[in-house]
Amino acid sequence: MREFPTSDARIVGVIPPDGRGIVPTGERNGNWVFVRYRKVEGWVSRRFVYPEAPPVRRGRSLDPDDAE
Repeated sequence: MREFPTSDARIVGVIPPDGRGIVPTGERNGNWVFVRYRKVEGWVSRRFVYPEAPPVRRGRSLDPDDAE
């Protein structure tokens, strides 16, 4: 994570390769996105972050009238 959206900017935080819980703020600058990870905010290159897959639902909800 960098202070500004350039590869020369100061590093303000590190997201591990398997980091989860990265929150994009919606701000973008070219190929850079501004994110929050834990308690740190900074710019990351889009090529290093991917949307998390939604949780897999197991089972199904039953209509209360169908449950016995």
